[in-house]
Amino acid sequence: MNHNSFPTELDNLAANLLEALRGSGDRLVLAESCTGGLIATAITRQPGASQVFAGSAVVYQEATKSAWLGIAPDFIDSHGVVSREVAQAMARGVLSSTPHATVALAVTGHLGPNAPAGQDGVIFIGTGSTDGQTAERYECRSLPQDDPLQLRRDRQIEVAAAVLRRARSTLVLP
Repeated sequence: MNHNSFPTELDNLAANLLEALRGSGDRLVLAESCTGGLIATAITRQPGASQVFAGSAVVYQEATKSAWLGIAPDFIDSHGVVSREVAQAMARGVLSSTPHATVALAVTGHLGPNAPAGQDGVIFIGTGSTDGQTAERYECRSLPQDDPLQLRRDRQIEVAAAVLRRARSTLVLP
């Protein structure tokens, strides 16, 4: 894949998600950590995204998760920044700070290189709605490569695609 162009798969998945959101009448908000805004970029590349996309908080650092999403530092310390609990808290936090949104997606993970032992490529995807929050574990299929920057880029694309793919089923969109 040519990394100078935006991945077609992400464009297609974002377009499908926006169509589902329009059909359900929901408005989506994101909290992205390891994807660094890539999911929001895929969504906002689509015409008319502003009808159903409220925005995205790129909360890359733990302190930002605390300040912007209201996640207590001791909560992050006790569960670990890459955990089901923090992904749920991210979804809950971004949804509560965006009252016109009805559904939320959040992602936190370690995309390498130099991730803690046993956490390389581990991701948690949190979802939220006015009815509650859930989270699930996802592991990147991208295998370590000689080029750590290429590995990271490939994993970001893979994770963004996974989040967009799972959004329809986990948010129970039509």
